[in-house]
Amino acid sequence: MVVKENWEDRALQLARAEFFNARVTPSDILEIHMDLDEWVRLNKKMAIVEKSARRLAAAMLKGTLKYDSDTLTQEEWLEHLESELYDSVNYFGLMMDGKR
Repeated sequence: MVVKENWEDRALQLARAEFFNARVTPSDILEIHMDLDEWVRLNKKMAIVEKSARRLAAAMLKGTLKYDSDTLTQEEWLEHLESELYDSVNYFGLMMDGKR
């Protein structure tokens, strides 16, 4: 996988959650088996899922713009994941420390 030149500018312009549509609608079968309060609460939660889906889509686009292919071995994907995981844990720790 090779990093493309000038990907950063394109990603800043294009890899944005608001450029994606996502709709998660519970099926009719669920509505039949849920009371109104549950149904309303579930639909509010589905709005969170939709927002997350748009963010995931933007991240996928970012990777598409950054790299020339998606063909890594499982070991290479795990190395990337491990690196991202440690970054995320560090960000969380710094955030929590800033709250104190």
